[in-house]
Amino acid sequence: MTDGRPSFSTEQAETIAEREFGITGRAKLLASYADQNFLINGSNQKFVLKIANQFEKPEVLDMQNQAMRWVKGKTMYATPSPMAAKSGRDLVLIQSENASYWVRMVSFIPGSFWAEGTPAPEFWPALGQAQADLNLALIGFSHAAQNRELKWNLTQVPKLDFSVIKHPEKQALACFHRDRFNQWVTPHIEELTWAVVHNDANDHNVLMSADGQQPLGLIDFGDMDWAPRLCDLAITAAYGVLDQDEPLRILAQIVAGWHSVLPLTDLEWSCLWPMVCGRLAMSVRHSAESRAAEPENEYLAVTEAPAWRFLEKAKSWHPDFVERYLRAASNCLPSPQTIAFQIACLQHHYKPIMAVDWNRALSFPLDGSRPELLPGSADAQTWSEQVQSILDFAQAPVGIGGYAEKRTLYQSPLFHLSGKAREIHLGIDLFAPEHTPVYAPLPGKIHSLKINNNSQDYGGTLLVKFTWNGPALYALYGHLSHASLDHWQVGDTFEAGDTLGFLGNEKENGGWAPHLHFQLMFSDCGYEGDFPGVATQDEAAAWLDLCPDPRRLMNLPECLTASAFADKSKLRERRQSRLAANLSLSYSEPLYMVRGYGQYLYDEHGRAYLDCVNNVAHVGHCQKQVVLAGQKQMHTLNTNTRYLHHHILDLSDALCATLPGLDVCFLVNSGSEANDLAMRLARAFTGQQHFYCFEAAYHGHLSPLIDVSPYKCLGPGGLGLGPAVTMLPLPDTVRGAKAFSDPGAGAFYAQPALDILASAAKRGIRPAALIAESIPGCGGQLVLPQGYLAALYQAIHEQGGLVIADEVQTGLGRVGTHFWAFQQHGVIPDIVTIGKPLGNGHPVAAVVTRREIADAFANGMEYFNTFGGNPVSCAIALEVLKVIENESLQANALMVGEYLKEQFEALKNDLPQLADVRGTGLFLGLEWVHPDTLHPNPELASQVVEGMRHHQILLSTDGPHHNVTKIKPPMVFNLSNAESLVKLLRELLGIRKV
Repeated sequence: MTDGRPSFSTEQAETIAEREFGITGRAKLLASYADQNFLINGSNQKFVLKIANQFEKPEVLDMQNQAMRWVKGKTMYATPSPMAAKSGRDLVLIQSENASYWVRMVSFIPGSFWAEGTPAPEFWPALGQAQADLNLALIGFSHAAQNRELKWNLTQVPKLDFSVIKHPEKQALACFHRDRFNQWVTPHIEELTWAVVHNDANDHNVLMSADGQQPLGLIDFGDMDWAPRLCDLAITAAYGVLDQDEPLRILAQIVAGWHSVLPLTDLEWSCLWPMVCGRLAMSVRHSAESRAAEPENEYLAVTEAPAWRFLEKAKSWHPDFVERYLRAASNCLPSPQTIAFQIACLQHHYKPIMAVDWNRALSFPLDGSRPELLPGSADAQTWSEQVQSILDFAQAPVGIGGYAEKRTLYQSPLFHLSGKAREIHLGIDLFAPEHTPVYAPLPGKIHSLKINNNSQDYGGTLLVKFTWNGPALYALYGHLSHASLDHWQVGDTFEAGDTLGFLGNEKENGGWAPHLHFQLMFSDCGYEGDFPGVATQDEAAAWLDLCPDPRRLMNLPECLTASAFADKSKLRERRQSRLAANLSLSYSEPLYMVRGYGQYLYDEHGRAYLDCVNNVAHVGHCQKQVVLAGQKQMHTLNTNTRYLHHHILDLSDALCATLPGLDVCFLVNSGSEANDLAMRLARAFTGQQHFYCFEAAYHGHLSPLIDVSPYKCLGPGGLGLGPAVTMLPLPDTVRGAKAFSDPGAGAFYAQPALDILASAAKRGIRPAALIAESIPGCGGQLVLPQGYLAALYQAIHEQGGLVIADEVQTGLGRVGTHFWAFQQHGVIPDIVTIGKPLGNGHPVAAVVTRREIADAFANGMEYFNTFGGNPVSCAIALEVLKVIENESLQANALMVGEYLKEQFEALKNDLPQLADVRGTGLFLGLEWVHPDTLHPNPELASQVVEGMRHHQILLSTDGPHHNVTKIKPPMVFNLSNAESLVKLLRELLGIRKV
């Protein structure tokens, strides 16, 4: 509308001001676009004389005046006020050179224009707040002229003709942003909230405080129009981003300020960025047109150059990303797509991405917490071999690199953006041998493909789009072999479970150890055959919302890929403040375990530790069938034994079938409960109170059990044996007078114990029972010589007592040769106790005895254990027994145990400090001594345990002198594990295998 622009002089402006408004003062011409504005410096006050364009309609000017009155005093902004003319009217019509012009006078708003100063960081959110506040103030305002057609209305962007821009590249750039506006905004334009908007809060209309921290005022209501309210934010933001080093950061602050006052809707979030760019495309288009008409008017092109620079940058910022970036700055994540994705994931069944057992997967954090996983200075092939050796040790089919993990290993220029490192990982890495096939979890089609050959790039890359009942979902398969891409063309379809490709080697996948980079995206963001796989820290929240967690599509447990667990030192502090001081921790540097499976435990950094000591996880940590059995029964029923249920009977039948002559079961919660109950049974049956136990024995933590546990009651803090307890000596396999292999060793070593029994009998002491571990564990994993137990069993029986076989640690096939350790000695106990290995760690245990003993206990006092023998515990225990049988774990214990003993005997020949190798099956002990004196060497035993812990092997010490390394792993411990144990022990002790 520059054709009808007025051209009054300052003298004429002064005359008009005095004649029409009664205001005297000097006039100064101000910059303007289509009209003329003069600053009138009165004697006590300043005003602005506004002479409208010749073609401006008076009703539009009236709308502006009425709007200024409407918002006055209601906003954070200071705004002009219309001044009445001498005639009493707001508008005065004047004549000049055969043309008529409408004239107004408004109050002057002091301050410096935003364009003239340097805004402080606080300015940007305050600007957004002020503009939102103005829009709140305009709610309810309407005017007959509000529906005028204005070329600066953002809804006109789709109609823009950019042929007036003669530079071909610039014209194409403007068209790009117009087309993006048409794609993202135009279909939804009528769905947005419409209102009367200011429409021009630019850097020449907003006044700023002297310190640059606050927007003070807003002038020029000349572009007011009826439009989506979002236009006002887009216009303000469009001028805020010009010539900024980090335009998105400035934009985000403006938007966050607006959102804090006038919350944006999901649709507004989606439309905002294309609107910002659309406004600047409109600006350069109108500027080009106006310059052609008035080349001498510099104001017409004031924003043109910075607008072009911004539009070029903005082309690479996709609306899907920018929306999330802005949402993140306003704390409005997750986006609707993320929420829809999470819901849809619960409703679908997915095919595996790799044909592996995820339970055996190994966490591969590349955040620096595990330096051995990082390439360092190693060449690609060496690093690949290093990665594979780590997988081999843990017997893991795949190593999983974490989603949202912060990594510092990226050195290529590809991973640096404007001086900022891209280090937040947006997908999941699956490390596996080259040629490993990878599959589609859902049906879909090939979206794009490319071989990215740069160093540390993706190599063979597929982008696919899945078909499912959820939001648009793409996936990137990176680091494939080049040959994988030969099978596909863009648009090819595939089904769930189809092979999409094979892992490439380090020569074709960017120099990485073979692995799959698997990443999900809600949008392709305009990429073809490529997509950012890592993000800068300041953009991470946006990218992570755009690229959802693949674990939801893979059914992976969170602990497989999350390395950001609680700080160990803080956990230790909490433990010290909340738990008792005598609840000890293993190792000088305690371990923080977050996951277990099979014979492995995994720490917070994903390291796999070969568990050689946790016998309670009898058939392996988190054994799948055992876990499922418990889940299934827990989902159905869990209650006490006052009701009939078949599980308790099935478990009792199964246990009695392994113990000929014992036919009654009591089910309890722990080995301590089992041993306590066994002692009560013995008292009830024999009528006696006296018990015999072995030297260094441990039978549980209940008070009566501490009395018969010399390992505790004769140790630090102990009060001595109970008043009705006698301790029997154990033979010493290292320092004893006879070798255990001697045919007469059993009788020889039994004689001192028999003498004690005979002496007690002469004093009138009759036993209730001998409670004895069939292989003393705290006694040093001591396999007693043949004939020893038989002699003691016989003597106790002859005195009318019972024998309690404590099989808490040694039962259920652990000794390899037999299901129960006492069977190795040809003896039959009266009572057998079984601990939590029966439930693989679940609180279930058992006491099995003869009918007459059980009947003697039924003396009128009811025996009740609320959850001993509950359906869930019994279901779990039954499954444990099935797994032992179906997986031949007793035979495995025998085979692996014999191999270990053979290897340890060879080690003993090379190492005089190793005095004895003993045990049976997977219940073994290594006794360490000072070789010259054969005195126990607990320091060396402790060093072995600590040293092996650093080799990721878990061991522990036991024995009366704490100088025995005990080895009692889960029963799935195999020959490969045994080889690793022996190899690393030799390395620790500095002994080469000949």
